[in-house]
Amino acid sequence: MEGLESNKTEQQILEAAYRVFQKKGKAGARMQEIADEAGINKSMLHYYFRNKDSLFKKIFLQSITEFLGSVIPLINDQETTWEEKIKGLIGHYINFMRHRPDLPFFVMNEINQNSVEFFNHLNLNIGSTLMNSYFFIQLQEEMKAGKIRNLNPLQIFISILSNVIFPFIAAPMIKRVGKMSDEDWDSFISQRELFTSELIINYIVKI
Repeated sequence: MEGLESNKTEQQILEAAYRVFQKKGKAGARMQEIADEAGINKSMLHYYFRNKDSLFKKIFLQSITEFLGSVIPLINDQETTWEEKIKGLIGHYINFMRHRPDLPFFVMNEINQNSVEFFNHLNLNIGSTLMNSYFFIQLQEEMKAGKIRNLNPLQIFISILSNVIFPFIAAPMIKRVGKMSDEDWDSFISQRELFTSELIINYIVKI
């Protein structure tokens, strides 16, 4: 029971810390504020995490892993075509953004403010995993065979991310311009999944 209770408290701290870091960034966050948000005293917070740096690193690495690392099985699946991977990536990130629209903002904000610290924290080799993924290999083989446009595969991956993430960033403006209800917005995002898939795939194959 003690182990379960300890894990529960640590998770409670992490969730509270994420909310505070997301709202105020690392620089503006205070350990006392995180303790208050978690409903514990500051001494208990320091028992689990000695300082703000160690807590932030835990939160930041979890966020990066959740956002980028979650697609690694998908992009390394040797049973699917590159077209299926593009559709899968777009569907995955749209679903992700529906449930965690705040996470990319948190990650990008900290990268922009603390780029050196970000790269020091990013010891998960996610970038290398992406660049050497089966998805990228498939694209490069198709390019060599002259079947698709000769592009940097990273351009394709970034296009997927940007086409999915931007509508969520601009959601208040899009809803206002389109005079959308919440139901209209859900329908718009569902249509966006098909639109983005066809847009990217059709561009790649049109040589």
